Amino acid sequence: MATCGKGYLVRIDGENGKYLLHVEGTPYEMGYQHGYLLAEGVYKMVKEYPKVLLRGYGIPEEAVPLLLSIGNLVCAANERFVPLEYILEMRGIADGARARGYQVSYEEVRLINMAFDAILSIAYPIVTPLLPLQDMGVNLPIACNAFVAFGEATKPIGGKVLMGRDFMFTEEVFGDYALLIEQFPKRGHPFISITAPSFVGVTSAMNLEGVSIGMDMIPGMDTRPIMSGMGCLLIARKVVQYASDLPEAINIIKNAVRGVPWAYPIGSPQGGAVVESSADFFAVRYTDYRYPKKFRGSCLPDQIEDKDDLVVLTNHFIVPEMILKSKSYAIEDSLWRYETLTSLLLESYGKIDEDKGRALINFLSPLSEGPGRDYYGNKETVNGTTTLYNNTDRELWALYRLFRDPWVHYKLTQGGAKQYFGLS
Repeated sequence: MATCGKGYLVRIDGENGKYLLHVEGTPYEMGYQHGYLLAEGVYKMVKEYPKVLLRGYGIPEEAVPLLLSIGNLVCAANERFVPLEYILEMRGIADGARARGYQVSYEEVRLINMAFDAILSIAYPIVTPLLPLQDMGVNLPIACNAFVAFGEATKPIGGKVLMGRDFMFTEEVFGDYALLIEQFPKRGHPFISITAPSFVGVTSAMNLEGVSIGMDMIPGMDTRPIMSGMGCLLIARKVVQYASDLPEAINIIKNAVRGVPWAYPIGSPQGGAVVESSADFFAVRYTDYRYPKKFRGSCLPDQIEDKDDLVVLTNHFIVPEMILKSKSYAIEDSLWRYETLTSLLLESYGKIDEDKGRALINFLSPLSEGPGRDYYGNKETVNGTTTLYNNTDRELWALYRLFRDPWVHYKLTQGGAKQYFGLS
């Protein structure tokens, strides 16, 4: 077990080489522990991952440096929207990595935490009108799946709340260094994220109050170019650090400065919802939301789930007003994933437990037996991470790196990893 101050890095699954990082203290202390203990991963992520993402969108290699420079300028312009504690944590990550001999700058850490929104705020108004080309075979990665189920849906486990989160981003670099990071901040709630080194923001996380969150890309025209705010990753971080329940989580997103359309799946012991948001518009699709009859049969994407304890999300809005106001577009791939995942959930309704929940959110695995098994062909590596949360019991199961790997299991407690793993 490697240590740095109150932080420590522990191997959690034996032969597969998966780790959990525990950090604790002030924002800067947590960042420093993170950077020091994960120095190599931080270096690889900040140097290579932004380039990987841009190449994934078909950006020519020669254009990448210019776009990264623009991204840095946009991030600097939006730093005023970032709480000081997250700035200090990012600075701590850079300082900790440099203390280990890896040349990492604060600006590089800031970029990887804010670049999604910084770049998409400019790109979406250009790309969204071209998205019908994706339906004709042009590859523009727009991905992620999620669901929240409870009540009658999860009857075998007493109606407990389960949230599935499939973060479908490229596994290159990210997958090599993915891990669990458990944070015990001075202010706010302890939380755990399934992530990669260098992230202060979160892509998938749950706190000790049982509130979990993710985000799904929604291409749309309602952006605020340049003034993109602190971005979805840091907004989600604020939610998981400070929200004690579902209403608080929703209000944090509603009150944030937003520059890009995103949909946020949220689970909590009280149930779940999907927040549909863009730069200027906002709606909440609770599990008992019912699609307006006047839009049935229109050209807009329809809602399939009709249960009071189930909500499903891929990469398009469902609330008609949000679709129209944000001028968003639903690609055929998103519609197919939504229809497929929702159908599987409805077929399993009333029989969903943790085992079934993992199989459902992992429906695109080549090892599955359902309609999504051919989605990736014979691919062996997981795109990003796949996670199932039990929000009621504060447990999670995470799959990353290889589809054939066992799921990592963890229960978040006040005592942290030392208590869970019985470490001295």
